[in-house]
Amino acid sequence: MNRTDRIGRTRYGIALAIGLLMLSTFIASATAVPDVPHSPAPPQHDSLKCEIHHVGLVEENMHIAYGLPAFNEQAMAAMRVQDSLFPHAVPYLLGGCVIDENSPKSRIIHYCPICRVARDAWLKGYEAGAHPEEDR
Repeated sequence: MNRTDRIGRTRYGIALAIGLLMLSTFIASATAVPDVPHSPAPPQHDSLKCEIHHVGLVEENMHIAYGLPAFNEQAMAAMRVQDSLFPHAVPYLLGGCVIDENSPKSRIIHYCPICRVARDAWLKGYEAGAHPEEDR
């Protein structure tokens, strides 16, 4: 083997080693899952009282829904007004699109019972056309 072949093989070996190192680093970082909950926590407040209705929040163990939700026009309108009208209704918990054996099935949440009634009434009013056009 002449000197040119040895240099070429050495360069190839170094390039291969660097490539494998980069690939293993990429795979390790791509498969590393940060230790964060799958579902965002609903808004929590130190006082655990609804700032709209001034009642205590109730604890509930709620099922977490996974997958891509299909929100209709009514659900989208409700999301636009929920912070100002019924911020603690917490009608569902979304866990994201990826689920595995470590994904939680449920989570403890705190909700306002009056917010839930207000949300239900708002949805019925929306169906009946009682809300302004900007909500549609």
